[in-house]
Formats: sequence, C-alpha cells, structure tokens
Amino acid sequence: MVKIGTLGGLGYLLQLVVAVVYVIPILATAEMGLGAEVGVFVISLVTVIMLALAWYMLGCRLQDGLMKLYGILSIGWLILTVATTIGLVVIVETLVGTLGTPEWSTGTLALISILFLMPVGVGLLFVVWHKVDSGLMKTIVMGLLGLFVISSPLLFVELVGALLLVISFIGLFVITIALEIRNLFAAGSKLEEGCFGFAGWLKLGVAILSLVGYLLIASIAAIGFTPGTISQVSGMTETAKWIAIGSMILVIMANILAGIAFLKAKIPRGMNLKSVYFLRKATSR
Repeated sequence: MVKIGTLGGLGYLLQLVVAVVYVIPILATAEMGLGAEVGVFVISLVTVIMLALAWYMLGCRLQDGLMKLYGILSIGWLILTVATTIGLVVIVETLVGTLGTPEWSTGTLALISILFLMPVGVGLLFVVWHKVDSGLMKTIVMGLLGLFVISSPLLFVELVGALLLVISFIGLFVITIALEIRNLFAAGSKLEEGCFGFAGWLKLGVAILSLVGYLLIASIAAIGFTPGTISQVSGMTETAKWIAIGSMILVIMANILAGIAFLKAKIPRGMNLKSVYFLRKATSR
C-alpha cells in the first residue's frame, strides 16, 4: 500500500515538473508539440489524483474534516470542469447544427445540460455530505454544489442559470485555494513539520499576488487602449507580467517545500480493526 507521505510528496514534486514544463516554452517563446501537451495533461491529471488522495487520507488519519474536504474538492473541481466543458462543447455543436439537427428547442438544450452536469453535481454533493463531518465550510460547499445542480436545467433557459453556474465555480475555486493554504498550516502544526508552514505562507503569497494581478487585468480592460492611455496601460501590463513571474516562482518554491514536508513528516498510522475492537471494548466499560 502506498504511504501517504510518498503519495503527497511525489504529487507535489510532479506538480512542480508540470509547472516547469509549461514555463520553459513560454520563456523560450516556443510552441509545445501536441505529444508534449498530451503528456503534460496526463501528468497533471495523475498529480491532481495523487494529491487529492494524499490530503483525504491525511485528513482521515488526523481526523481533520477540512483536509478530507479539500481532497474531495481537488478531484471534484477537475471532474466539474471536464463535465462542464464537454457539456458546453456538445451544446455549442448542437447550436451550429453539426450533430445533424439544424435547430434544437430550448428544452432539448436544457436536457443535454442536465445529462452532462446534474449527475456530476449530485454525485459530489452526496460524497461531501457522506464523507465530511458537519461544519460551516461543509455547509457552504454543499450550498455551492447545490447552486451548480440547480443551474444545470436553467443554463440555457434563463440567464440566472448561467449566473448560478459562474457563482458556484468561482466559490468552489476560492474555497479550494483557501483550504489548501489552511491545510498546509494545520498539517505543519499537527505533524510538527515546519516545511508545511513555510509552504502555506508561500501559497498565501501566491493567492495575494494573483488577486492583485486579476485586479490589474480588470483595470486594463476597463481603461482600454486609447492614444491617451497607452503609457498607463503599458506600465500596468509590465507590472502584471512581473506579478505573474513572481507568482510562478513562489508556486515552485511552495511545491518543493510541500513535497519535502510530506516525505519528511511522521504521519501516524491508522488503527487496525483489532485495535478499534479493543478500544471500543475498553471505553464501553
């Protein structure tokens, strides 16, 4: 059986490899071949699964519900994204008539949306409800997943459907990032491994820089490119570029520290069935 430390350590280090492979072509102003892109995608997928399992198993060992929730959301976010992308592609193909029918009714489009999106949302909702202990964060996540489920039949019927989908995606994305940062600090405290804490601070720095970068991009879009704003926009664009580079450096450093932390940490072993039996017998007296 694969150890939690090995699973998490290799997961973060593989994530580092993926980041470097993506950055090198950008810095070298070269294009990545199709085979390389497929390979990187597969590695990214494996990385997400490894880290999701590592955090979920660590949450079980440490009896930490938020670690378990993060593990579920990590893989859940990937599944939601893939399902939504496939669903939207099918709907777009349907709208332009490439599936053999030039015009489809709104009800048919809603049905396609339901078939692709609703089962995924309901499935994740059940997993969170069944596997995570009660708490405020669980309630918020279930509410956002509920919005995702509700948005499925309304996506192409009412504008509110698209709005609910966007809200659920943004909310789950922000919570997933916040949970990783929190869990790194919590793991460092509970396992007495300082590298977790350092990785948490670096991830927090990435989150802050990313927020600043998004605000800059929004400002650039709001200002627009006009003869009177070229110098201002150019300066903001240069700042955004350096923020992106700084964020990437912090991500690389954070992944290295998190990987080392998982590999070094002395994670307590779970009790076997015999131990559980004698513990229950002792406490029932």
